[in-house]
Amino acid sequence: MDPLTITRDVDLDIDADQLWGALSDPDQLAAWLGDHVDLDVRQGGTGTVIDDGVLRHVRIDHIDEGRGLAFTWWEHDHPHLASTVRFAIEQRPDGGSHLAIVETFDPDALGGTVTKASAAASERWGVRVMCLWACTVTAVALVR
Repeated sequence: MDPLTITRDVDLDIDADQLWGALSDPDQLAAWLGDHVDLDVRQGGTGTVIDDGVLRHVRIDHIDEGRGLAFTWWEHDHPHLASTVRFAIEQRPDGGSHLAIVETFDPDALGGTVTKASAAASERWGVRVMCLWACTVTAVALVR
């Protein structure tokens, strides 16, 4: 069975450097990734995210300074259900930026819960992207 992927793309009215801050600064991550974020954002760094009451452990797998990062995360009680998340940043010609988010699950690990897990993850990424967008709109308004 092929890996299960959830993708989200969003265009933001902040430049790529500002978007990198929203992805790499733990305080800024806490504003949109989860209810509580305690994360050492460096290659090999670890931490936790509490999102909608669910504790997830996080390990940073790859950092491409200013361009993106990848991490693996899993629910505290279900380490066998780990997924990988990749953030990729692109600068847009108009000065804004584009963020691609891809979360990949191993469908064999999910077993019969593939549909349920996919729907839940997709819904949570929709909420996270809206929160990120709201944070960037606020940042732009404060600068003006």
